[in-house]
Amino acid sequence: MTDKTILFLGLCAKKNAKGGLHAPLAPTSRSGRFLTSLLADLPLNRISITRDNIIPGPVEGPDGDERNPTWAELLPWLRKHRLWQNSSLAAVVVFGGEAKRAFEVLQAERPTRTPIYFFQHPSYALRQPASRRDAYARELSLAVAMTEIA
Repeated sequence: MTDKTILFLGLCAKKNAKGGLHAPLAPTSRSGRFLTSLLADLPLNRISITRDNIIPGPVEGPDGDERNPTWAELLPWLRKHRLWQNSSLAAVVVFGGEAKRAFEVLQAERPTRTPIYFFQHPSYALRQPASRRDAYARELSLAVAMTEIA
């Protein structure tokens, strides 16, 4: 039985090669598979995992090219995100430096008792040498384990 939920929160959905959308943290993406493999090694006895994005769709620049959103673009979406209505959240794991900055601004407006952990996006870890990926995996495991015992 799960009685705690950890929300893994990415920046935004991306376009796939066929023009549709996919969530970067979805188990079908490279980053999502990496994240799933890290979580598979953890004893998630009473914890369920949910994944979401701050912005539901891609962000495009003036030239029409897809890009990552800035912290200022994330802020309005983050203010109204469903995570604030979910009282069963044991922790939030946020991916990306821009999301971290947006959360820092938001925490000044809306303090929360829910632990929030900040990590580079899994795609960043995948581009690193194996030793750095292992360190990333250990840190993520520790954040989840701290939620398990809390």
